[in-house]
Amino acid sequence: IEVNSSPQGASIYIDGNSIIDTQGHVILTPVRITGVGTGLHEVQISLDRYHSKKVFLNVIPGKVNEVSVTLQPIWR
Repeated sequence: IEVNSSPQGASIYIDGNSIIDTQGHVILTPVRITGVGTGLHEVQISLDRYHSKKVFLNVIPGKVNEVSVTLQPIWR
């Protein structure tokens, strides 16, 4: 899955699980994530001071599955 956000630097959750590297560091957008199983997945992109965005993505094997979102700021 290729995940992009505007602005960049957002956290990614797939099916409610934070995406981290092998050392336990949170991976931020933009990024290409491998090893996601075939089928329907919920992808959430979150960034401080912005509304989170959730999308559903049907992962198809052998294809680059893309998620690209524009996050809206939270006005206070």
